[in-house]
Amino acid sequence: MKRITREDVENLRKSFESRGYGKVDADVAGRKFSYYVLPQDLNSKLPDFAMRCTSDDGSAYVIGVSDSLPESYRPYVALHEFVEFVEIGAQVPGRCARALEVELNSVPEEIRKSYAERRRDFFKNLVNYYENEIKDGKRAVSEADLAEFKRSLEMLEKFVSKACD
Repeated sequence: MKRITREDVENLRKSFESRGYGKVDADVAGRKFSYYVLPQDLNSKLPDFAMRCTSDDGSAYVIGVSDSLPESYRPYVALHEFVEFVEIGAQVPGRCARALEVELNSVPEEIRKSYAERRRDFFKNLVNYYENEIKDGKRAVSEADLAEFKRSLEMLEKFVSKACD
């Protein structure tokens, strides 16, 4: 696996800025972080995508969220990436589900149900996307990462089911 340096992260940040992608400074759930709003066409096969690049030593990060997401949802999706990869760490089992818990608890009650439905749909697409990539041998994503996504999908399905009761 390629090592990601602080310089790699800064180069990506500069690339986003030179392309004019909007940077947002957020303060959510007592956490201050920033993220970029990226065009959905950067990843047309994965609606509502989010991405992150974190240096191996954890000292630098870049987070991006798709412009297809409603503006009110974006900070919470970015929060998920921040918690999962900056606070918890990319190699920690259960990180995605823990980040999802923080994320859902941070979403205002009045949009939580619709937000959770949209995130459930995203995770369904994410699981299918990576299952197909693995099957086709196109992309290296670990089985452990896929299991993380599936666990979060299960959590969201239960959450949405409860919200509909």
